[in-house]
Amino acid sequence: MAAPIATRRLRLRLAAPQDAGWIAAEIARPEVHCWLRAVPCPYGMADAEHWVAQSAALPMRRVIERDGQPLGVVSLTGTLGYWLRPEAWGQGVMTEAAAALIDLHFRQEGGPVAADYHLGNAPSARVLHRLGFRETGRGVAQSEYWRAPVEIACLELSGADWAARRAALAPSGPPR
Repeated sequence: MAAPIATRRLRLRLAAPQDAGWIAAEIARPEVHCWLRAVPCPYGMADAEHWVAQSAALPMRRVIERDGQPLGVVSLTGTLGYWLRPEAWGQGVMTEAAAALIDLHFRQEGGPVAADYHLGNAPSARVLHRLGFRETGRGVAQSEYWRAPVEIACLELSGADWAARRAALAPSGPPR
């Protein structure tokens, strides 16, 4: 079992069966769900339970907590993916959480990290650019929420770019 990852303000832990309820409720919120392409729509408890069960075998899929409260999810299973409860938006939570998972990935000698976001999702674009991702192109992908194709920006983060960016992101103060 993978140990939790501690950052200055956050704890990234494996998903547990009791997470299914809040995950289902948060992803069902239109302001969250509309930016998640491959997530079933509508999203219900069975979907969340399935996601949690799958997560047991995926140590790079983590629940983000602050002060014991779950805020969202970050994963690096092929590509970087993430979402947060709206109450946590705009506080640097996702940059901090994703940085911790990316750092672990590169310490384990992982290769370049891919990510993408829907065009129009400026907060997600800011997170990825803050982390050092570089745009590699644009594309179109099917959205389950919109039941239509959406335009996406495709990005990549190399180990060298991460090493350069990591020092700039290092917060002051000890982890909690």
